Amino acid sequence: MEPEDMIEDILEGAGVELEAEVEAAPSDTGLKPKSRQEIESIVQAAIGDAVDFVEGEISDDRIKAQRYYDGQVDIGHEDGRSKVVATKVRDTVRAVKPSLMRIFLSTAKPVEYTPKGPEDVASAEQATSFIHHEFNRLNGYGVLNDAFHDALVKKQGIIKAYWMTYPSAEIYTFSDLSDDEYTYLIADDSVMVIEHSVEYSIGLDMNGMEVEAPIHSVKLSRQQERASCALRACRRRSSSSTATHARWKTPTSSHIALRCARVILLQWALSQRTSSIWAASTAAPR
Repeated sequence: MEPEDMIEDILEGAGVELEAEVEAAPSDTGLKPKSRQEIESIVQAAIGDAVDFVEGEISDDRIKAQRYYDGQVDIGHEDGRSKVVATKVRDTVRAVKPSLMRIFLSTAKPVEYTPKGPEDVASAEQATSFIHHEFNRLNGYGVLNDAFHDALVKKQGIIKAYWMTYPSAEIYTFSDLSDDEYTYLIADDSVMVIEHSVEYSIGLDMNGMEVEAPIHSVKLSRQQERASCALRACRRRSSSSTATHARWKTPTSSHIALRCARVILLQWALSQRTSSIWAASTAAPR
């Protein structure tokens, strides 16, 4: 399919009329924002098309490849006799993976940022050191290994990088607190009291009179929302059931690009104007 035909199909599926925009009056943009229900319907249809494509076109090949990787064959056998087990596919995959891994991991810096000018050298070196640290912290070797395994056996390996938020609790211990100090500490909704004890001591007030003042000792936990970068390979589940196995599959790269183009066009139609092009960062990854 030619690129022009593909764009026309995407626009037609998204419900965007280009001719109406061209022939519209100068005061009319020709584009109308879509409602949430319309966008959800388009996205749902796109997901359904992707799932149907996987189940109808490549699911059987992936199941067969997994069977061969597990040592199963299509050679029949008589009841009561031994079955044929062939691990040629598994041996080949395991032999190829190290060569693929060396392409990315043969250097001390799997990811390197290059400066655009002399003023960017320090920033590029800092970005390279940081991303190298994150790659090791997030088990980059294992993630690449899993992705290459899926690519060799299931025709596609996906690595997901995302920003993950998670709750984190810190324990604090305080002693010799007055009533006001104790009340101030526990007033925060994120604070949970673990242990609390009160002792009373005799002191003098402003008038010189003896008064009994409480002294608090408390151990509390404070919940905080933390975030960090996360990296993982989207491994596919092995299953003898065709339906279950297929539901874990994803469309090919061409279909992913098609869906991404559709989403971009929808955003453009909703905003009624083309998006601006952002300037490139001072250090671009290589």
